[in-house]
Amino acid sequence: MEIHYYTDKVLNVGVSQMTIDGFSVNVYDVERCVCDAVKFRNKVGMDVCSEIINNYLERPERNISRLMDYARTLRVSAILEKYLEVKL
Repeated sequence: MEIHYYTDKVLNVGVSQMTIDGFSVNVYDVERCVCDAVKFRNKVGMDVCSEIINNYLERPERNISRLMDYARTLRVSAILEKYLEVKL
């Protein structure tokens, strides 16, 4: 088990509320999940991270500007830009 401390600004990036079986649940959107995969790429594996980015870029509803806004807030923009330069 690992404990991570986040500021409210970082913790609430990309959060939306959904109701599941009558319970209100906070869920991260796709762009936040991509940024988290890049941030923890050494833990999840480089191949998994690359596949996540590829799958995101294939989505018709992708939002690159939102992705880069999140990446700046989560401090992974330089790394994500390198991935996007190669992929796009």
